[in-house]
Amino acid sequence: GMEEPSSDLGQPSNIARYEQWRKQKAIRPPPPPPPLAKEPAEATTNSGPAQEQPGKDAKAVSKAAINLARRNTAQQHAATQTFPMPLHQNAVTGEMVAEGAKFPSKLAFQSTLASFHEKINRRIFVMRSDLTNFTAICKCKSGCGFGISAGVQEKGRGGWRVSKSNPHSLSCTGLPTDANAHALTSSMVAPVMYDVYRADPKKTSWKTVQTLIGPYLASTPEQRFCVTVLEKAKEHVNGDPDNNIKLVPPLVQSLLDCGHYAEVTTIGPDEMRVIMAANAQSNYDLAVKAAKKLAEVQAKKGSKESVAMPVRSDFEPNYAELKEDGEYFEAWFFAPSPSIKQMRGGMLLNVCTMDAGHDKSRGDYGTFYASYTYDSNSQLVLLLAMHCLHIESIRAWEMFCSRLRYIYNFEWTDHESEDEGEGEGGGGGEDDTQVHPHRIDSDEKVMIVDDHAAIAAMFAGDHAEFESLRRALCMDHRKDHAGTRGGSAGNYRTMCCATTYDSFWSTFEKSEPQFQNFVDEEDLDAQFRFIMMTKNGVSMHGRTCSSGSESMMGANLMRGIRELGYDPYRGLYKLVLEELRRFEERRAASRKQWRGQPPNQQLVVMPESVRKYFEEMENKPDYLIMRSASKMGSSSSGPVGAVRVTCTGSSGRVQGTSTVVTYLDQPKCECGIPQVDLKVCKHQHFAAKKLRVPVEELLQEFDTVRHWRAQYADRIGDFRLPGTASLDGSGVRLLRALSGPVKSGAPSRKRNVFANRAARDALKNRHAAS
Repeated sequence: GMEEPSSDLGQPSNIARYEQWRKQKAIRPPPPPPPLAKEPAEATTNSGPAQEQPGKDAKAVSKAAINLARRNTAQQHAATQTFPMPLHQNAVTGEMVAEGAKFPSKLAFQSTLASFHEKINRRIFVMRSDLTNFTAICKCKSGCGFGISAGVQEKGRGGWRVSKSNPHSLSCTGLPTDANAHALTSSMVAPVMYDVYRADPKKTSWKTVQTLIGPYLASTPEQRFCVTVLEKAKEHVNGDPDNNIKLVPPLVQSLLDCGHYAEVTTIGPDEMRVIMAANAQSNYDLAVKAAKKLAEVQAKKGSKESVAMPVRSDFEPNYAELKEDGEYFEAWFFAPSPSIKQMRGGMLLNVCTMDAGHDKSRGDYGTFYASYTYDSNSQLVLLLAMHCLHIESIRAWEMFCSRLRYIYNFEWTDHESEDEGEGEGGGGGEDDTQVHPHRIDSDEKVMIVDDHAAIAAMFAGDHAEFESLRRALCMDHRKDHAGTRGGSAGNYRTMCCATTYDSFWSTFEKSEPQFQNFVDEEDLDAQFRFIMMTKNGVSMHGRTCSSGSESMMGANLMRGIRELGYDPYRGLYKLVLEELRRFEERRAASRKQWRGQPPNQQLVVMPESVRKYFEEMENKPDYLIMRSASKMGSSSSGPVGAVRVTCTGSSGRVQGTSTVVTYLDQPKCECGIPQVDLKVCKHQHFAAKKLRVPVEELLQEFDTVRHWRAQYADRIGDFRLPGTASLDGSGVRLLRALSGPVKSGAPSRKRNVFANRAARDALKNRHAAS
């Protein structure tokens, strides 16, 4: 019969061995942290989880309900705008710009074309527009054949002639044009000019504005209007942040109208005063420290000249700038609508990451928080972003995590109930409550985070926002601590990457007591993917750190948010543009038919990242030492099950010839990778090639091209951008924060250098005066 090798994965003895070691060493777990006082809930101005916060009075709850109703109404209105009224035959051909039509100028041609599309409620997409040629098409998903081309009829005379003109199809579902195209305001048109002006300010004139926005208007815009649009663009690109901050609420409302999640929160003048006073005290304490340090240096030099201590009044902030009735910016939030739909459909990986990125000198202008997960091509998908005035603290992470839980803890709809049945575990429970299977606060999902006390408070204790979401510590952060406090960063990395009993427990048992005590400070299933899969049956798919989220965090910071951190409006708008670009690129990649595949394959059979994973695997030395693969069992016919793979040479501690038993009919191998990571290991891949079994049959559903394309299918919808939304900030009372976040912890190098320089300059000035 078939040989069945034993497997240590999943046996209770693994955990029991560790518990026995703890009893022998008599190591006591660290005492629980002292209870923290509940901080006051932050104020909110838009929709969000404000209605879930305890302690709200009836008036606040009523206001939150009204905001939520307004948001839902806006989303329903935006959804209806995506599907314009169907076209009629006479509307398509009756007033279409005919082929061969002549116009005295390009502006006359563009005005006629724009007027026609305004009447049929369709939008054209300009592909080319210069001094001699103009081309436009329809980019709707129905495959509409609309296309028009025109050009200069005779050089020097300026006359234009339409060389090609195809009407819209009756099934055209193109985006509708603005119903009030003839009454567009300068604030509505200004976003079109942002990138153009930023790229080349010197060559951007009012005539450039006229050329760009001409196709979208019923008539040629006047010079005065174009000059106003250009001034608006200059104001947004190089403008005063105190003026731009008033555009944040209109931008948030525009994002809500497009189906995204967005919110802005504020603080009052009393809290702003507290922040200003705390920063002043922090700067004063640092100046005193620098002065004392300089006095010690002077004493060692034998100098009798005394160092003057700083005066507290010199650091007093200007409280006269505070407006008693003002609302000051605290944070904005943004979650793309495609990400929400992908998560609701269970299309994203169950592993997420959460991290914070600091602007400049450890958050002089705030801190950027973000949470990401992965698609089938290992591309990061943004779940939620927040730019907040506060640095990492329980309050800041509570603001972020409460929104994350509010957005992605879905409720069942009638349609989902019919399709999915009763939900998880029959969906029962008290009052027949159904639990959505793809919510983020689930015991089947993992969040990789930094080993930070404020983050840990979100998973356990009085501040816990997540009850079931599993916390996994980032290997990179934890490994550095293992080197300094545990004495061996290498051993910790080996245990993090282990997928078998021997490689994991042998490393732990052979390590020094100092390292063992360090490992025992945290739960094993929060540190090691092997233990999490063994104990809880949850796979992390080979991911042990938040490096992907950190790299994306750096990209967001460097591409605009860091340089625009003092301007929340431009920071949010830049992030939305970047996420739009990433979404469109990934959707286009998932729909390609040729993507680095061999010429004999005419369809993409796996995502690009999976193909590269196999390609890199085949070139590694431990793959090249495998020599043969044969079926195990008495019969050579029938489906392939267990396979014996023979390896020669040396691989690690194995010398000479060795064998590994793997399976092609289930995710199982003696190396442990298929069980722990749910990935195809090198032994399975080699055996499939030798026995001529398609490697695609070994893939998990998440790693297939079918799942990849479903993540960006039409039902997910487009990433809508509020490009022509009204960004009029008149009447908005929002003000920019007068002070950055309160500093905590050790001062940054930049602040230390500045304080030391100020102390030396004061000593020089005093010496010069005497």
